[in-house]
Amino acid sequence: MLTRRIAIRIAAVTALACAATLPLIPGAGASSNPAVGTYSVSDMGAGGAWQGGPLFADGSLGGGGMVEFPPPITGGLQVVLLVTPLTWQYTDNTDSAVQLCFDLTQLQPLPEFTFEVCAPALPVTGGTVQLIDPGTGALAEVHVSFHG
Repeated sequence: MLTRRIAIRIAAVTALACAATLPLIPGAGASSNPAVGTYSVSDMGAGGAWQGGPLFADGSLGGGGMVEFPPPITGGLQVVLLVTPLTWQYTDNTDSAVQLCFDLTQLQPLPEFTFEVCAPALPVTGGTVQLIDPGTGALAEVHVSFHG
């Protein structure tokens, strides 16, 4: 049986939880820069790359991720890059492909400068597309979809 003390605590926690969510409700629909889609990338090779997030209406990207390259056979150190999303844009008039751009910052083996990279045109299929790097043979799976 609930004691009065436990009932008051439950009521207080419930009220606090409801009060905490009320300010979020108007903000969710009133965003001036809503997400219009999502992207994700995963490298299927040694090391790996994992990133993803929203595509915003103003052409900016959200989310982020990491890229890791295994040490070379010669005994070097593993390379780790931080992925910071920048922008996205359609690559043609049919809106069937997009280009995603990111800043990459080397964190390991030694912190280095940041540089920008843009992916080649990625098809917007709503499904997963496999891309193969012609230089290394590395396989990546990319998913880009739009709401709606």
